[in-house]
Amino acid sequence: MSRARDNANLGTQAGSGLDASDITSGALPVGVTGGSGLNALSASNLSAGTVPDARFPATLPAASGTNLTALPADELSGTITSGTQDAITRLGTVTAGNLSNTAIVYPAGHIIKLYSKTYTSTHQVGVSSNWTTVGLATTNNLDITMDTPVSSSSKYFIQVNLLVSDSPSNTLDFRLIDGSSNHIIRGDTAGSRNRSFIGLGHQSTGNGSNYHLRNGVGSYLWSPGSASAQQIILQGTNHSGTQAFYINRSNTDNDADWISRSVSTMTVMEIAG
Repeated sequence: MSRARDNANLGTQAGSGLDASDITSGALPVGVTGGSGLNALSASNLSAGTVPDARFPATLPAASGTNLTALPADELSGTITSGTQDAITRLGTVTAGNLSNTAIVYPAGHIIKLYSKTYTSTHQVGVSSNWTTVGLATTNNLDITMDTPVSSSSKYFIQVNLLVSDSPSNTLDFRLIDGSSNHIIRGDTAGSRNRSFIGLGHQSTGNGSNYHLRNGVGSYLWSPGSASAQQIILQGTNHSGTQAFYINRSNTDNDADWISRSVSTMTVMEIAG
C-alpha cells in the first residue's frame, strides 16, 4: 500500500482513536480531515499514548486554584488575603491541644485563647494580715492556670472586677501573683504604704456603710517571657482593719430586698507577642 493511501486512510479516521505513539516521523498532509492536519486536535480524541514533556510550555498558563485540594501547608507561599474564610485550613489543621502548630503564625496582638473565672458565692476575709485567694478553695475561685503558650513571647491581658463590702475601719488590698508567689504587678515602694494591685484603702471608723458594696477594678498586660504554662492568682488581705470584709455581699447581709448579692470575675487572654 502506498504512502498516499496510508495518509488517506488516516483522513477517514478523522483523528478518532489515533495513538500518538504510532506517529514516529514525517508530516501529515493538510488535507487530513477532523484535525486540520492535526493542528488544534481536541485532547478528547487522544485515546492512548503519552504526550512528550517538550510539548508543554516551560511556564504553564495561570489558572484558578478553586478545584485544587489536599495541598500541603509547607508548599504554600505568598500572602493569604485577610478575611479569606478558609485561611486557617490552608495554613494547616488546628486541633484541640495543637495551638502550637508551627504552620500557624499569629500576628502580634492576636487573641490566642481566653480564660475566665466567675465567682458568685461569698467570701469572708478576716482581720489578719494574711493573703487569701479570693474565693478560697472553691471551684470558681479567682485562680487561673493557663495552657502552655504558643511561644515565650506570648503576653497575658488580665482583667479583674471585684465587689466587696464597705464595712468601716478596714484596709482592703488585693494582689496578683504567679504560681511561684511572685508579684505580677503592684504599686511602687513609698515608705510604709501597702503595695497592691487593687487598693481600696482605709475607711475611717464610722464613715463606711454596712449596707453597700464597693467596686474594685484592675487590668494589666503581663509579659512573663516564658514558654511554660502560667498561673495567675488574685488574693486579698485586711492589713490593719478591726472587722472582716466580704466578697460579693455587704457587711450586714440582711435578708431583705434592699440588700445585694453580686458577682466578681477574673478574665485572662493570651495575646500573641
